[in-house]
Amino acid sequence: MRVLIVADSPQKKIKFPQIKFDYILFCDGIANRVQNLDLIPNVIIGDMDTIHANSIEYYQKRGVEILKISDQNSTDLDKALVHACKVGAKEITIVNWFGGRLDHSFHAVRTLRKHYNNAISTKLLYRKQYVEFFKDCKVKFQGPKSSMLSVLSAPKALITSNGLAYDMTDYQLEFGLVESSCNSTVNEFGHITIKGEAIIISSIKLSLQI
Repeated sequence: MRVLIVADSPQKKIKFPQIKFDYILFCDGIANRVQNLDLIPNVIIGDMDTIHANSIEYYQKRGVEILKISDQNSTDLDKALVHACKVGAKEITIVNWFGGRLDHSFHAVRTLRKHYNNAISTKLLYRKQYVEFFKDCKVKFQGPKSSMLSVLSAPKALITSNGLAYDMTDYQLEFGLVESSCNSTVNEFGHITIKGEAIIISSIKLSLQI
C-alpha cells in the first residue's frame, strides 16, 4: 500500500508526486490550507491544536475521519507514521515537511530513524529529492547517470559502493566528521552497502536488499 503523508510546514505552494496513492494522511493544521486542491485525505491526524473548526466540518462532510491523539510526547508526523504502519503501508512518502521552523525540519529527518522498518520504504520528498534512512543493508539504485546521491552518517556507518563518482570501500562515515556529500552516480545501476546507519539523499529510485 502506498501512503502519502502531508505534513504541516507553512510552505506557500505544496508539490505532490505524480503517482497514485492508496491512502492519504493530513497532519492537523495543513487541512486549513489545501481545501482548494482536489485532494481528499482518508484521515486527518494530530492533537488538533491548529486545525480550524470550519476545516473539520468541511472534511467531515466529505467522509474524512478526524483522528485526535492528544499525546504531547509525539509530533503529528510521529502520529501519522504510526497510523500509516497500522493500515498496512509498504511505501510512505512525506511531503510539505521542510520550511518554517528549522527545528521542525531537522526533526522530520531524525524521525526517519525513530520509525525505521526495513519492510517499509519511508522517504521525505523535497523538490524532487528524496531523503531516506537505512540501517545494516544493501541499497540498490537505478536512474540516469550523473544523478545526485549523497550518503550521510546517522551517526556512524561503514560504506562500500559501486557506481558512484566517488566510490567507497569500507569507508567510515561519522556524523559531523566524515561524510559523502556532493556525490553522484556514474552508472544507471549500482549499489551501496551500509554497515551501521546512514541517510541517503538522492534524486533517483532506491530499493532495499536486506
